Amino acid sequence: MTRLSRRQARHAGHARNRPQWQMPPPSARAAWAARLLLPLTATVMVLCAATLLFTVAQALYSGVAISPSRIGPATFYPFATHPLGYVLTLLLHAVIALALAGAGWFCWRMSRQR
Repeated sequence: MTRLSRRQARHAGHARNRPQWQMPPPSARAAWAARLLLPLTATVMVLCAATLLFTVAQALYSGVAISPSRIGPATFYPFATHPLGYVLTLLLHAVIALALAGAGWFCWRMSRQR
């Protein structure tokens, strides 16, 4: 075991007695954002998740999944003729809805944190 030099011992002693850094209180703008914008964001995300879950339920009821496309027309996947596309579209919509609901829940929890 090696001994510390005087300089190292002096610095080590100061580091031990140094006060811990504390987070400054949030500014008025940050507090406003936490109180208003985070719950609004959470509400929009949960509404989007509910809409996606509604499309999943509608596809399960009708037997036709509609995959929206940003490039061209929407693609229809009837369960009778395209079962793989139907199931993959429903799984993708369900996963995206769960991710949106989770992000909305996280935003809501962060807005309620004190």
